[in-house]
Amino acid sequence: MRESSDFLRSVLDTIGTHVVVIDGSGLIRFANSPWRRFSRSNGGDIEEWVGVDYLAECDAAAGRGEAEGAEALDHIRAVMSGERDVSSIDYSCHSPDEVRYFLMTVTALTHEGARYYAVSHQNITERRLAEQASERLARVDSLTGIANRRRFEEFLTESWRRGARESTVLALALIDIDHFKALNDRGGHLAGDDLLEMVGKVLDTFACRPGDLCARYGGDEFALLLADATDNGAEARVGELLEAVRALPFEIPITASIGLATTQPDGTRQASALVRAADGALYRAKELGRDQMYRVSI
Repeated sequence: MRESSDFLRSVLDTIGTHVVVIDGSGLIRFANSPWRRFSRSNGGDIEEWVGVDYLAECDAAAGRGEAEGAEALDHIRAVMSGERDVSSIDYSCHSPDEVRYFLMTVTALTHEGARYYAVSHQNITERRLAEQASERLARVDSLTGIANRRRFEEFLTESWRRGARESTVLALALIDIDHFKALNDRGGHLAGDDLLEMVGKVLDTFACRPGDLCARYGGDEFALLLADATDNGAEARVGELLEAVRALPFEIPITASIGLATTQPDGTRQASALVRAADGALYRAKELGRDQMYRVSI
């Protein structure tokens, strides 16, 4: 039996996952080598973990403002109380030099009539970073490199709620490249793509604050959302944008029509009201002869 126990310890010491086993009072009865090594590399000062009150360690981490400590306690207690047999949670554990994510799993077990709880911490950093990269790609327009319509709609909803809370003005400009179909037919799709990329880069220079966003709204139509704006300030910036489009170094002169709508969000309307207003203003700019901005306030 002793040989069997030593063998199992050796197995747990060779796996990459950090594992401790605690008893019903929260005291650590076993800690594998990866657990001890990670503790030392993470600046921990506990050399021998057996006998340490793991619940107290989690409680101390929560007291220092480390959210993962409080979350770990909740999941461990859920298993210890019998509410669950297994409980898992993803959490971040970043160091000054490294981004790290872990999956903590708590599992109840019985040995010689006593209840114990295995707590494992698996490094899932590579998987989480890949997921984050995939999520970012899903919100970026592959041609222009700026936000796509999905990201724009998410950001608009967030900005509308923030504007309603803080009573600030939100401005939305919808930009349409004039006669883009004719340009595309004349120069071909590659030339059209080059122009879209150029417009995207110009727009990106106008979304210069954390609350601003530029996006490819669809086809040759773009959007520029300006948070915490003023009517006159938004109009001035969009006027500069018109000039920047005219100055694009393309093989033929390029102009744009822009519909600008400004409003102070509130709880009685949806963010879509701002999009409808900007779209109507864009239509009016085209009606008036293109190469201009038309502004409305709602």
